[in-house]
Amino acid sequence: MKGASVIVVAAVGAAAVFAFIEAERYSSTTAFCTMCHSMSFPAAELKGSSHFAALGADPECGDCHLPPDFIGRMRAHIVSG
Repeated sequence: MKGASVIVVAAVGAAAVFAFIEAERYSSTTAFCTMCHSMSFPAAELKGSSHFAALGADPECGDCHLPPDFIGRMRAHIVSG
């Protein structure tokens, strides 16, 4: 019985970590950031910039506006949205 509890706790913990990572990844995308009407002009400006589609991969908002490390990114999402 005790071994089953450890497995359940480990599975729930792994699922929670995965959920946090996926939530952070989704909330750093340009699609998420531009859901707000005030972001329509910056989104259009990005699509017209030399960075968009230049290297075969389009930059997301989080690539430039968030710290590179996971903890820093989570802190930025929580503190400043």
